[in-house]
Formats: sequence, structure tokens, C-alpha cells
Amino acid sequence: MPSDSGIRFEEDERTTLVHVTESLARILESIRDMLATVSTLEPPVTPERFAKQFVGNWPQVEEQLSDAIALLRSDVKPRAWLWLLRGAGLTGTMLDMKEEALNTHINGVNQELTGYEQGHRLKPFMTRLLRLMQPMLENMNTIMESIPSALFPGKEIVTEAKDFLKSGTLSKQTEVEDWL
Repeated sequence: MPSDSGIRFEEDERTTLVHVTESLARILESIRDMLATVSTLEPPVTPERFAKQFVGNWPQVEEQLSDAIALLRSDVKPRAWLWLLRGAGLTGTMLDMKEEALNTHINGVNQELTGYEQGHRLKPFMTRLLRLMQPMLENMNTIMESIPSALFPGKEIVTEAKDFLKSGTLSKQTEVEDWL
């Protein structure tokens, strides 16, 4: 019987690992999609000089995210990944909590973006959008920093670009607050 329970434990681990890596792939897709959306907004949600830099670096950032998503969805999932993910708080209810927080913030920003083209020149609208973006960008950072490098080799590039975007949105927020 010990061999049966050992086999069952490995099957449970494999199922957990598949579930967790798929959740992380969905999270990274959400991050990629939101960063792509934000990078193409007109007018930009950052000062022009930030927007040009972010757009110029976007292909490399997008490639790193796409590569990580493909890796997470690949059939090759070393058993050690599960232990790395557990140690990073990226399994079970901890992962659910992080995904829920990110989705809540992304949904709030998406809702605000539905009227972006029409209302972008209105100070209250722009102020609200920029304010909503800050916790979303923080959640992105929390999740990306938690993902072990073995599962997300390009995370430094993505995190730096996201931090640059956050800095740009904070600069834009200052500009908006200075509007007369």
C-alpha cells in the first residue's frame, strides 16, 4: 500500500502544479494585456517622454511575458516548481487572494477606461484613472516579484518596465493636479 499512496501523492502534486501554473499563466496574461492597453492609450497616461520610452521597450517586455506564459503552460513541469511556488506563497488560498486582488484592480481600471477617449481632458476623470492605476500596478509588482525566476526568467525586465510605467503615471498625476 505505501507505493499506492506514494503514487497518489505524486498525482495530487501534479494536479496542483498544473492548476497553479495555469493560474499564474492567466495572471501574467492579464498583466500583459493591461500593460499593452495602457501603453497604447491616447493621450498617454504618462508624460509624453515616458510614453515613448515605454512603447519603445514594449516588444521586449511583451516577449518576456509571452515566454513566461508559454513556459508555465508547457508540458514540462519539474516537481521542484511546486516547492518553489509554495515557498513564494503562490499556491492555494494565497494565490487565490493575489489573483482576486489583481482582477479587482484590473476590472476597476478597465471600467474607467471605457470612457477614456471622451473624458480624458477632464481633470476629475484623469485623476480617478491615475489613482485607480496605482494599486493595480502595486498588485502586479507583488505577484511578479513572488514568481520564482526559474518560472519567469525575464521578470526583471518586465518589473522594471512596470515600475517605469508607475513612475510615469505618478508624474502624470502631478501634472493633472497642477491643471488649472
